[in-house]
Amino acid sequence: MTMMYDSNNNIEGGVMTRRQQKAFTSSKDSITKHAISRLARVAGVKSLNGLIYEELRLVSVVFLEDVLSKAIAMTEHSRRKILSREDVLEGLRLENYPMYGTGEESSRENCKIYMTPSEKNGTKKTTRAKPGERAIREIKFYQQRFGDCVHIPKLVIERLVKEIGGSHISTLKYEADAIGVLHYALESYLVKLLQDAQLVAIHAKRESVQPKDVQLIRNLRRT
Repeated sequence: MTMMYDSNNNIEGGVMTRRQQKAFTSSKDSITKHAISRLARVAGVKSLNGLIYEELRLVSVVFLEDVLSKAIAMTEHSRRKILSREDVLEGLRLENYPMYGTGEESSRENCKIYMTPSEKNGTKKTTRAKPGERAIREIKFYQQRFGDCVHIPKLVIERLVKEIGGSHISTLKYEADAIGVLHYALESYLVKLLQDAQLVAIHAKRESVQPKDVQLIRNLRRT
């Protein structure tokens, strides 16, 4: 039986099931809070405001749209139908965000297993930790062991890139290296953005990074 959908993605004469609603959600929502929290630990951020997650998802989409629009323009100029790694690197350079690494260092074996500091030691402390002590322990742990790893799942970035690129050219294909460079560049951009936003929060005598800190940094970078 074929189901018909209206303009609001609702089944005509009924309500969408949870599985059907999940299929229509945007790919940016697949960037989980845990992945953003790990990136914040790599950036050295101790505390995040609850609204920062949606802000960083929107920033990720805008960053990928800006880079992909220039990379796809280079692909069209070369009369090719496959987005290559060189096109992405050129798009990053035009965005004043050149990348000198390929992201291959993020495919190490120890990047495939995520552990908390307590799981690494094999024991759990029964004493109550002081405020901020757990965050500092996690920052040291992720910076030492997972500093060069990618924290957002690869399939999430691949689906997001294809969704954005499909709005420009529906028949465009992508090299695996091109998506890998975009993945590594996006996470590097978010880490640097969080580092600068933390300095703004410290200047405002706050420990928690808020969306207005990220917005201020982005406005300052445009000028």
